[in-house]
Amino acid sequence: MKLYFAYGSNLLQSQMTERCPEHRIHCLARLNDYRFLIGERGYATIEPSIGACVHGVVYELSQSDEDTLDVCEGVASGSYTKEYVALIGADGAIPEVLVYVDPRVQPGPPRDGYMAKILSGAAGFGLPRDYQAFLASFDQRVP
Repeated sequence: MKLYFAYGSNLLQSQMTERCPEHRIHCLARLNDYRFLIGERGYATIEPSIGACVHGVVYELSQSDEDTLDVCEGVASGSYTKEYVALIGADGAIPEVLVYVDPRVQPGPPRDGYMAKILSGAAGFGLPRDYQAFLASFDQRVP
C-alpha cells in the first residue's frame, strides 16, 4: 500500500470510493510550507510557501488505485505531476507521501461545482474550521 495525500476534490469520500475502491483512510495530516490554490485550469494545486500549510487526508492506496488516480489526475498528459512530501499527522511526521501537483500555478477561478466537493470533503473529515473558511473563500475569488 502507498500513502497518498488528498487536499482537493479527492477529500470527498464518495469520489474516492468511486475512483479507488480499495483505498483506506490512514489519517488527517497537514503539509507545512505549502499553500493551496486554484490554478488556471480551475482545479486545486499546491506550491511551496514558507509559513503556509495545507490540510488534508492521507489515504492508503493499492497499486490499482494509484494507477486509476494517475489517469484521473492526467499524469500522462502533464496535468498533474507525482511528487513525494513529508507530512505532519496526529502521531508525528509521515515521510514520503504521494501528492499530485499541477505545475501551472497561475491562479484562476474554480470550475463550477468543484469547490463544493472540496468543502464537503473538508467538512466530512472535520478539517480545522479556519481552514474550511479559507477554502470557502475560493468560491468568491476573482483572480
